[in-house]
Amino acid sequence: MSEVKGKLDRDRLKENGITLGRNVVDLSNLRELLGDQAENLAGRLLNFHQFAPQERAQALLSSTDRNLSNRLKADLESAQEVENLKKLKAKGVRSHREAMNIVVASEDRWMDLVKEELFKDVRQRARDAEGAKALSVNQLARALRVDRDVTWYAAYQARSETALPDAPKLTRPKPDLYISLPTVDQQKVPRGFARIPSLRSFLTVDLLSLQREIGLVSNPLGFASGGKIKDKDRHCFPCMVLEAKHHEVKQSEVMKCYYQAANATSSALAMLDSLTRDFIQSNFKSEGRPVVAITLNGHQTRVWVAGIKYKVNISKRVPLGGGLKWRKFTKVRYHMQCIWKGDLHDEEPMMQLICIIDNLEKWINDDFRPWVSRHLSRHYYNEGIWEDIDEETSMCNNEEEEDSSGVEDSDSENSEDYEDQTDEEERQWDENWVLDTEEESESGLSSDDEDYDEYLRDKERADSLMDQFSRLSVDAKANSTTRVTHRFIKARNERGL
Repeated sequence: MSEVKGKLDRDRLKENGITLGRNVVDLSNLRELLGDQAENLAGRLLNFHQFAPQERAQALLSSTDRNLSNRLKADLESAQEVENLKKLKAKGVRSHREAMNIVVASEDRWMDLVKEELFKDVRQRARDAEGAKALSVNQLARALRVDRDVTWYAAYQARSETALPDAPKLTRPKPDLYISLPTVDQQKVPRGFARIPSLRSFLTVDLLSLQREIGLVSNPLGFASGGKIKDKDRHCFPCMVLEAKHHEVKQSEVMKCYYQAANATSSALAMLDSLTRDFIQSNFKSEGRPVVAITLNGHQTRVWVAGIKYKVNISKRVPLGGGLKWRKFTKVRYHMQCIWKGDLHDEEPMMQLICIIDNLEKWINDDFRPWVSRHLSRHYYNEGIWEDIDEETSMCNNEEEEDSSGVEDSDSENSEDYEDQTDEEERQWDENWVLDTEEESESGLSSDDEDYDEYLRDKERADSLMDQFSRLSVDAKANSTTRVTHRFIKARNERGL
């Protein structure tokens, strides 16, 4: 009997416990929806403050006033900071020019932009780490894996186990690009490696031992059951996926791009849930880590944060032994929420996306990697692979145990209510998707009200930056700014709103 081929559409995703929200939400709404860690991640990704010093530096460096040298030192911490900001600005300008030059409606053209411009630095560092004969501990601590176009067999299986047995099959994820953590060959460990638990946790041989002993799958492709581990398999726990289409795709393909990203992020989250299931039971929204998705439909780009919305124990009668028997399942509800969108044909959104990618790399190294390492360390200790456990991991484990109180037992899925509000264009795309009243409610706001609220948030952010620039301007003339009525306000005034 041939295997049933999976498909990908909105209804099938929902039956597998996967939803997405295309309306750009603020941090407080994101916290209510996906928890503290999602809010923290989004706040870090959307921190564009580093561009303010860049603008100040450009203004100061271009001035002929010699008395500004003291101001420059006060505004910028070091010459290296100025240099780094200049490089980031130059990268944004160059990427914007390349995006404007894409005319042919080809996905390969946009993936070239992704590889050669947007993720060029991250990819280059990843390749340098892969090919190096010897790495220092510091280099290894910042190394990442960047891969593309490989099927996530193991991650798909991990996600399938969190859905009910009668849920329709989905396609296996195959992201256009994804970032994960590299694993380390025991023969290539640098000096001092064993003394750093955050690195020691990622030995390939130890990860393979966890797979054999407790079935913990860390590699999205699936480690080979025997024989030598191939170099392409030496990575674990994806934390960012990217899906891309060209700029002339139909609306159905635009939605497919989002579905592919939601399918991949839920599979990555299922692996993280498997990693922490014994240690984080009920408060994954507070203690667990989300993952990131980026979608490009040509120049129309979105950034998403995906997390586990909740887990619920349910009972269901399933075919077993020629009859129907009751079985208990822990169903996981995944959600992917848009936190930013922009048109890469405009220079400012391109600059922001460059900044988001730069902040993403820092978050992976500063927060995601140590968090994964702590939970791997505890598994190693419990299974006797390690004889001891570091003090930091032990303290974090104790805190998690105090906060955990078990998974909620319920036969319904209305433990989280959230109004998914969309603009008019997205309402047209969503017209055939009837929302389940148990899970989500209709929005009472019009698309105009949503756009107006979004404008006010953008305006407040822009005014804040303008105030910073004004205080640091050279003369009083520069302190004055001309107020221009936003086009949206004009439209509302003309309509008498």
